[in-house]
Amino acid sequence: MWVARLVIFAALAPMAACSDDPTAVCSGTEPVLLLRRANLHSFGVTRSGDYSFIASTAVDPVTNDHAFTIHVGPACGVEPVLLADSIRLRPFRAHDDPADDDPTIACDLDSGTFFRVDPDGEATPTLLLPQLYCNSSLRTPYGLLLLDRQTRGIWRYHDFPAPGTARRVAEDIDISIPHWPPRVVGDELFYVRTDRELRVHDLDTDADRPLLSRVAEFDATATHILWREHTGAPLAPMRILDRATGTNTYLGLYHEDEDIASLYPSSRYDPVHTSWRFDTTDAFVLHIPSAAHVPMAAFDLEGHPVQFPAWGALWREMADGTVIVVVGRELLAVRPGAEPRQLDHPSEVQGYWNLRPGDGFLEYQENGELRRIALDGSPARTIAFGVGYEWTWLDDDYLLTNYAGILTTVHPATTHRSELARTVGSFSVVPGDGVHFTVEPGTQSASIWYLPEAGLREPPSRCVKLDVCE
Repeated sequence: MWVARLVIFAALAPMAACSDDPTAVCSGTEPVLLLRRANLHSFGVTRSGDYSFIASTAVDPVTNDHAFTIHVGPACGVEPVLLADSIRLRPFRAHDDPADDDPTIACDLDSGTFFRVDPDGEATPTLLLPQLYCNSSLRTPYGLLLLDRQTRGIWRYHDFPAPGTARRVAEDIDISIPHWPPRVVGDELFYVRTDRELRVHDLDTDADRPLLSRVAEFDATATHILWREHTGAPLAPMRILDRATGTNTYLGLYHEDEDIASLYPSSRYDPVHTSWRFDTTDAFVLHIPSAAHVPMAAFDLEGHPVQFPAWGALWREMADGTVIVVVGRELLAVRPGAEPRQLDHPSEVQGYWNLRPGDGFLEYQENGELRRIALDGSPARTIAFGVGYEWTWLDDDYLLTNYAGILTTVHPATTHRSELARTVGSFSVVPGDGVHFTVEPGTQSASIWYLPEAGLREPPSRCVKLDVCE
């Protein structure tokens, strides 16, 4: 059912002035206006410490010029000030929890250079540790790992950026893709030097030793190394090293014109991968070539081939090791060494782009219906109506969607719907915190808003629209 409530739009920004604490609205139930920006095209909000950084890009409708700015404001980003409009800064993540980060440290996305910034907007950004590269840091229980671009060394900071807490743990490393960033598995750091020697550094004891030579590319687990030999030719052997026994097993040939030339995974669950890699459980090796005329294959960790479809297009790898493959107009759920299962799927093959992975299932939107596909091959079922192409589950019971420009919370079990805002463009959920969204993007009156977590499941008393919400 729809929740109907007649509410008139009110300017929400002045609400902060009624309280001694302007951030009080960030924990309320009403939408908060963060920023107005004409011709807004895209945005992103990132938390750091007690502040929110609001990155936005506007596009001139006549010249198509893109203009980037970043603003920063306390808490959810209320009453933000302009931080920079000439460099693409983002707050630097040094900790797993953004609340623990230092909001005065930022990273220039274009140059990879650190800057010291003033989140209150009273001082201009200044360079910080310019020899360090901020775009590819690695957080570990033993400290933060960073690349020194001048010496090609890896430094470990126990308390970044305090210089007295830094120690060099590797030197003379190869910083070309796919060798940077290196891999951290458990307590171990794997890296390749410029002489193509693969080494492992124990982050607990600081012991450092060689593993392999003539390494062109590699991936690592706690027990095995998958690697390509450097031959300087279009063909190269792919091997798997059992670290316990020292056994190097030949798997097959890497073909430069058929395989993606990087063993660096952009995401273990993303379809844009290297062709040779470990599966998501680290129990098998997959070979899924980029060339459609080359068959796929899978191997166990001893190098033996196991059952796997020879033909098809990889769509997604699930966290449990299931591989979703598109074969013609069929959708298959595949586990290396097991029989494929044919899945129910959208009526049109082009609908595959709208599939979303879940915990043991897939979801897709078709004609306003949200349908769920079980990976056991049972028929898909409709779980919600009135769902747009953009949706996110807030928890096990509620989802948030932009349906025909209306930001709506849906409770599928009861069909309860709460309309939150109209003329919405995109939205971004911060789990357990709230949602940021745009209103009337691409227009002169475009704006960025925030709705706290407490306001997501019931309609607010004020609606972000110049007429009424019903």
